[in-house]
This record gives sequence, C-alpha cells and structure tokens, in this order.
Amino acid sequence: MDIFLNKHQESILGVVEGFDRIIFKGYLTSMFPDGAFGRYLSKRGVLLKDAGKFFESETKTLVEHAKTTAEEAGRPYHFLASAHTHASGRSKEAMARAIAEQDGIAEGLAACRTFPAPEPNML
Repeated sequence: MDIFLNKHQESILGVVEGFDRIIFKGYLTSMFPDGAFGRYLSKRGVLLKDAGKFFESETKTLVEHAKTTAEEAGRPYHFLASAHTHASGRSKEAMARAIAEQDGIAEGLAACRTFPAPEPNML
C-alpha cells in the first residue's frame, strides 16, 4: 500500500483505513456469487471443511488489530454485542460522534469497535 501511496501521492487527496463497515456475520456465500467463495478459499489455501476455523482465525486477527489500533492511538476499544445501525436505532456513527464530542476529538480515531464472532454453526 505504501508503494502505491508514494507513487501516486500527487493525485491522492486522502486515505481511509479501518474495518468499520465490514461485518462478518451469518452466511458469507451470498457475497461470493458464481463460485467466488470457493475460489477465495482456494486461493487462501483453505479447504471448505476448514472454513469455520479459518474465519474464526480471521475474526481474531481483526479484533486484535482493532485493539492494537485503539491502544496505539490512546483511544478506547468497545466490544459491541450486536450490530449497531441506523435501522436498529443504535447507530455506530452516532456513538462515535458522541465519544468524539465527549473527549474533544475533532479529527482522527474516536474509538475502535468489534462485533462478536459468528456462531460456529453459521459458517
């Protein structure tokens, strides 16, 4: 990524990083039409029978990344027991804005959040 950013820095206005909008819950096969799910696992060297353990490991990696990012930035880490959306009446954006306002954050990281890992039978 750094190579790309350095090469094109004159054309880049900003960079967005993070996992805020990635939710791995339920069945992922609908995200991979026409056999793409199988190809993805194959490219990663994962047999379909091992997909559950693979995604458990990926979830752990995402959670650890979120915790590390929050710690390095001196910001809080919050575990959310369920998805927070505008539709549910519990918006992640509203929560982040409240934390930023409470802590006087005008820009940068307000907090890191993760969701529970999917149940093993959901994979």
